[in-house]
Amino acid sequence: MKYQSVNEFSHFSFSDCVLTEMSANPAGVQLTLEALIVLPENSQNTNFTASYAGTVQLRLLGGQFTESVKEGYQYRDANDVLLESVPDTLLSPAEVSALLPELRDVYLFQILSETKADGKILLELGIEFPQAEEYDTLITPSYRIGVLCEKAVFGWDYYMNRVES
Repeated sequence: MKYQSVNEFSHFSFSDCVLTEMSANPAGVQLTLEALIVLPENSQNTNFTASYAGTVQLRLLGGQFTESVKEGYQYRDANDVLLESVPDTLLSPAEVSALLPELRDVYLFQILSETKADGKILLELGIEFPQAEEYDTLITPSYRIGVLCEKAVFGWDYYMNRVES
């Protein structure tokens, strides 16, 4: 990888980001991302403007799944009358591992990070499945996947376009 950014979560924008693949092995968790925006303050941004990176490999070294959540929802009609309420569902690390093959071409809209006292990084990945049809208003599954890792390495080979405002 020509460009490598380590633990710079706040120097990326996930507003357009698509997770095309996610896998786990004893070395950690790996994600393949498309449409990740590298912000001007990122140490690897040679364009000095918000720009799309080419395909990004995100390696969460020593990554292990922690408590995760399938988000619930409340479905209301136009008069704000509650029609259906589904609570959040806690997922074990084993359930998250079983979910990995389904996490293809889904939105990765957020990564929240917190550095622990021991130096490890606790991440929360916000993932949402796309609509079946472009203007569909049905509820789609969304998840908050927890990962504890030692280090996060974003790697990509080239920049694409500058982000249009």
